[in-house]
Amino acid sequence: MARWFRKGGSADAPIYFVHRIFNSGHQLVVCRPRDGRDVCLEVMELGEDQLELPFLRSQDGRYLFWPFGGSVFNLETLQPLTASRAVPATQGLHFDFEVDRPALTLAVEGRLVSFVANAAGDTWTRSDEERASPPFGVLSLEGGKKALHTLASLGGRQYLAVRSDGVLARLDAVTGREVWRIAAVGLGDIQDVQLNPERRDVLLMGKSAWRIFRLADGFAVSGLLAPPLRSNNQPRPQPAGSKTCWGLEESWWPVAATACSRGNPECSQVISDRSLRALHAPRN
Repeated sequence: MARWFRKGGSADAPIYFVHRIFNSGHQLVVCRPRDGRDVCLEVMELGEDQLELPFLRSQDGRYLFWPFGGSVFNLETLQPLTASRAVPATQGLHFDFEVDRPALTLAVEGRLVSFVANAAGDTWTRSDEERASPPFGVLSLEGGKKALHTLASLGGRQYLAVRSDGVLARLDAVTGREVWRIAAVGLGDIQDVQLNPERRDVLLMGKSAWRIFRLADGFAVSGLLAPPLRSNNQPRPQPAGSKTCWGLEESWWPVAATACSRGNPECSQVISDRSLRALHAPRN
């Protein structure tokens, strides 16, 4: 069971989340106190979750996406916003809630597909003008390309796409063009990706090294950063699924900044006035 708090909400009004797996299917239960009593949303879905894609909670904590159920839920009203299995689930699916509007965007077969709230905000559907973007090469697996690792909303229907081989690009779904694309070399296979709260910078955490990039133009604002070591001089295990597991307590940004500020010869100094606060969406 998970216990959440809404941003700006009272500690006396937590949201309780339970996900159970049975032989024949899955049960999702979300409960919260309202008007002096507990109110719950219960959803059952049959079948086996072969993709095992993680739940995603929006940055403000209001919405929840369940990939196996193919549904988006409003955690304030405890109501589903899409029909069951309305959101497609495919192998290698990546997705993110929009940072500047109530919407969910997915990378599906090389294109960006968005589910957007209607005027009343009680239903999310694929609008006609956003049913699918033009194809983007960085999202495609054709030609032996490495799989996509992360998709993140940057606002204004622009998105960050990061492949496992360190290729990253800023995509504009309105025009169908890549604003910029670069290849981050020397990092090894990408293990994790973290964005700062303003989504102006991104930390790529590779198997061999880390590096920070500015999202406005893809400019590298740090040199190669050596991953922090444990007491036995082995690399510290990295948090799993940064972009899709927003509840993590630990942010790696201060660690990366400290490694540089102490004069680590393997990296250059990070811009000193850059915000290095916690990267993940608030738990409350």
